[in-house]
Amino acid sequence: MKTVPTLALIILCCLSPLAQAQPPKTGAAKAPGDGFMAIGGNLTIDPPTNLYDPNAEHVIKVRVGDVVQLQIRYPIVPPMPKAVKISDDKKSIQLIASTLTSSEVAILKQDPQTNGKIGVGYVHVWVRPTRAGKHRAELQIKLYDNTTKNVFYMFEVQGDQ
Repeated sequence: MKTVPTLALIILCCLSPLAQAQPPKTGAAKAPGDGFMAIGGNLTIDPPTNLYDPNAEHVIKVRVGDVVQLQIRYPIVPPMPKAVKISDDKKSIQLIASTLTSSEVAILKQDPQTNGKIGVGYVHVWVRPTRAGKHRAELQIKLYDNTTKNVFYMFEVQGDQ
């Protein structure tokens, strides 16, 4: 029978330490070369705030290690955002990533618009709190005319998970 040696080879390979899956490493502070980062907490998505008329500071309640997505809405009129920087009073809010959505311009018609966007773009910023306590973070959004708009966020961070 030809199946016995094949079956024996499969069993041998499955028992080999090289064939066993290794558990993923967690708690990485920086993304490795492949661009992926282990996330050990929850994802919190904060509602959008306006760049030129920010909401009053509200408190975002999270735990250490959670990831928070902050969204800043801006009109599609020059100058538009080109870069984002974050600073906080206690150096305890870590910037993970930031992106700009593609801007859309809509032509107004009498017919209803279906996409819900009329000349609006978004800056998305992902941050992670690294220490418990109350923290105030400032997003500094640099515009194409080299001016800067600041948007403030308050975080109430619970201890380790």
